[in-house]
Amino acid sequence: MKRHIFLIGFMGAGKTTVGKLLSERLNMQYLDTDTIVESKSGLSIERIFSLNGEEYFRELESTTLSDLLHQHPSVVSTGGGIVGRDKNWAMMHETGLIVYLRATWPILQSRLGSGKGRPLASQEEGWERTKKLLDSRILLYEQADIIVDTDCLTADEVVNEILIKVDNAL
Repeated sequence: MKRHIFLIGFMGAGKTTVGKLLSERLNMQYLDTDTIVESKSGLSIERIFSLNGEEYFRELESTTLSDLLHQHPSVVSTGGGIVGRDKNWAMMHETGLIVYLRATWPILQSRLGSGKGRPLASQEEGWERTKKLLDSRILLYEQADIIVDTDCLTADEVVNEILIKVDNAL
């Protein structure tokens, strides 16, 4: 691969699990924007949100994405909200293929569990807010170059689907 592969999708879609497997299969470096933001800031994402708010986190996320573009082509798992900024889309489109891991709300909800550690998902607050957030992002996610429905697939099967679709896209 001469380009990055960006995995996008809602929290719980499997971006991290699939990203690690995909990077192994392609013999590419694996990067995770959330992990990099946490490492650079010295704070968990949950703590960043509570101390500085979502907008501050989104700026760190965009800066991290920009920094990654200068590295060797990698498989990059992104945070679920990275699609909310036009400049992020432009950076991803310019340097790679964008793969949307699509999952239905019941599947996402079951994968999220209680939502612990995810500042925008909380079973305690009720799932309505999280569901509305998903609904507000679906049209953004669907702008991806490749869409893979993940509901009935194992992580290995998702990787196989991505590889087939990436090969067809090139």
